[in-house]
Amino acid sequence: MAMQAMDGVDVVYVDPDGDATTRVEDLLGAAGADVRTASTGGSGLEAVRDRRPDCVVTEFRLPDWNGLDLLRRTREVHGQIPVVVFSDADESALGGAVLDAGGAFVPKHGDGAARLRRRLANLLDGKPSVGISEALKERAMDEAPVGITVADATQPDEPLVYVNDAFERLTGYPAEEVLGRNCRFLQGPDTAPDAVRELRAGIESAEAVSVELRNYRRDGEPFWNRVDLAPISDAHGTVTHYVGFQTDVTRRRRAAAAARQWAEECRAKRRTVERVLDEVQGLVEDVTKVLVDASSRREVEYRVCNRVAATDAYTAAWIGEADLGREEVTTSAWAGDAGADLADRSVPISSDTPTGAAVADSEVRTATGDETVSPNVDWATEEPPVSVVAVPLTYGETTYGVLAAYATDTDAFDSNDATVLGSIGRATASAIDALENKRMVATDGAVDVELSVTDSRMPLAELAGAADRRFTAEGANRRKDGTLLLFLATDGRVPANLPSLADASSAIERVSVVRNEPTGSLSEVVLSADTVLSRVGDRGARVTDLEATRDRVELSFEVPGEPAARSVVTALEARYDGVGLTKLHHRERSGDSRHGFVRDVRQSLTDRQLSALQTAYFGGFFEWPHAVSGDELAASMDVTRSTFHQHLRAGQRKLLASFFEKSP
Repeated sequence: MAMQAMDGVDVVYVDPDGDATTRVEDLLGAAGADVRTASTGGSGLEAVRDRRPDCVVTEFRLPDWNGLDLLRRTREVHGQIPVVVFSDADESALGGAVLDAGGAFVPKHGDGAARLRRRLANLLDGKPSVGISEALKERAMDEAPVGITVADATQPDEPLVYVNDAFERLTGYPAEEVLGRNCRFLQGPDTAPDAVRELRAGIESAEAVSVELRNYRRDGEPFWNRVDLAPISDAHGTVTHYVGFQTDVTRRRRAAAAARQWAEECRAKRRTVERVLDEVQGLVEDVTKVLVDASSRREVEYRVCNRVAATDAYTAAWIGEADLGREEVTTSAWAGDAGADLADRSVPISSDTPTGAAVADSEVRTATGDETVSPNVDWATEEPPVSVVAVPLTYGETTYGVLAAYATDTDAFDSNDATVLGSIGRATASAIDALENKRMVATDGAVDVELSVTDSRMPLAELAGAADRRFTAEGANRRKDGTLLLFLATDGRVPANLPSLADASSAIERVSVVRNEPTGSLSEVVLSADTVLSRVGDRGARVTDLEATRDRVELSFEVPGEPAARSVVTALEARYDGVGLTKLHHRERSGDSRHGFVRDVRQSLTDRQLSALQTAYFGGFFEWPHAVSGDELAASMDVTRSTFHQHLRAGQRKLLASFFEKSP
């Protein structure tokens, strides 16, 4: 377009950047345009109202609005005026939005100012009120994101007469190498003949056609090309050209192929799972029946071993019981190959064997290889097992032992076997736990555990260090909210600021001084529910003795059985350093259970009632003369004197009723 096309053209230019405004104003002015500038969208719209210019040019980023806002408002004031957004903003997003709003978009970068002048000349000459200029049409084809080709249908073999930039990028061929040739040069050895025939049939019948076919780039790289071809006719209805739109759909085709492969793999896995489920259904049903019918732990273990060993895929099965005192797993039951010597087997828990690791980590373990699978076992058979899966018998946080299944095939156990046997292991442990609890209720059996912890991070060691005292436990009460209430005694007085020392420890919820005399003191210490000492109550453990200094905490527990004892020690070892087991003693007495009597009494009391009884007892309230007054005890519990006596009397009534009605 000639420069004279701008002569006398009235332009409103909106840009907050003064230097840029000057450059554009000078450029348009040199082309003969009369330029009025504005720095905001509002002042630009005011200029449109006042001057009714021939066109508006605006930067996208404005102090008050943006270029799209100004475009839309200008349309409301002067519907037919050309508006050009001249900006460095994202072209792909902004350009489409501008065109949708009825404007034109010119990017600033490079020779943007020259392109702006040409675009204005085209807009003013092309009468945008009735359509777009031929120059704009050509530019749209050149900058389209898909490959566009035009073939001349009036010449032999329909040669290409136009390709856009996107076609060059898609195929790697420059325009000068392809113009004058038929587009079939993109085809190659793996191009499907059916797709080519479908494309040719569309051309011969002068109809639009769409196909996807394998084409080849200039460097020989194959790609999947979606070709949409449409005929263009002249005024007499004669087809003169074919326009083609070419899109690279390789990623979509690959994704579709991957999806088909994934679906087939899923179907294959489903078939495998269905086969495995069919094989193990009888095993699971039989084991479930064993667990329901068994009346003792030993019966559970022997019957589970027998049923697992009877499965065709397995050679033998073994259940080992976790022995806390000796830190090893020893034989409880076994079944299978008669030549195997599993009756007196023992495996250190700390060993690298699958059975030891399963107990130590409470995780299913699998392994292959003679030494790894069954060290120190003489199978006395021509085909000894070379694979094993070891399943921990864990219920809650208590590990009772391990179930091991053996096979003579190196790949006998896959994830499905591990999953099924893992479920059987959990069910077996649940049954053992129920039977052990039932046995403990019927007898006064227990395990006494004594240990020491030399870790200054332990809350009671921190408290003893801060108070510079040695604390001993006069009593302990695990309350219904999970917290642990300890009554700690010490020789002489404790510091007056002892309650505030608890503020530095998140593990200690509260410290109250019940009695503080030169001859000795008594304090209530409440440990939060998430401390180890509080959580061991979930395993049935009860703190029976405690001594705490800044360097060492000596603990004594009573627990219902060795698995629970092991879980207590393991929980402490996982949290603190320097945990040493000093005593593990089994005791059992037939008859009514003292442990059950104490448990029943504790369950009948509320936390407040039990706290009132313990506070009064350990504080010396029942001595004469009283070592501590009711007012002092009430203050230590943070209740009124009348409320304290109400809890105390209610607790006494329940305690005496339980004693006289159900004495052990």
